[in-house]
Amino acid sequence: MTTRILLASAVLATCVTVTLAQSNVLPATALMKENGRYMYGVLGRMAKGEVAYDQAKVDEAIAKLAEDAAKIPAAFPESSKGKVTPDSRYSTSTKAWDNRADFEEYAKNLSKVISDNRGKIKSLEGLKAAYPEINDACNGCHNDYRIRKS
Repeated sequence: MTTRILLASAVLATCVTVTLAQSNVLPATALMKENGRYMYGVLGRMAKGEVAYDQAKVDEAIAKLAEDAAKIPAAFPESSKGKVTPDSRYSTSTKAWDNRADFEEYAKNLSKVISDNRGKIKSLEGLKAAYPEINDACNGCHNDYRIRKS
C-alpha cells in the first residue's frame, strides 16, 4: 500500500513538473524550434547531402514553414516582451516590439520567399538553389532580432 502511494505521488509530481516546465516555454520559442527542425534538420541536411533527398519530406517542411511564417507576428505578443524561455539558447531583442513594423516585414518576406520557391523545389538541385534564399530570409530577422544567450 505504501509503495502504491509513493509511486502515485512520484507520478503526480512528475506530471506537475512537466506541465510547469512546458508553461515556461514561450510560444515564439516553440515556433522557432519547430522551424529550425524543418529548416535545418530537414532542408539544410538534404541540401548539404547529409541525408538523402526525399520529396515528401521537402514538401512537408516547406508547407510547415509556410504555415509557421504566417504565425510569427502572433507568436511575439507585447505581453512576452523581455521574457525568455529558461532553457533556450536564444532570446528576442526588445527591438522586435520597438520596431514592430520592420519585424513583421521580415515575417512577410519569409512567407513570400517560401511561396516563391515552393513550386521550384522538385529535386535536390532545386532545393540547393532555393535553400540559400529561404535561409537568408530567416537569418535576416535573426541577425536583427535574436540574441544568443551566453
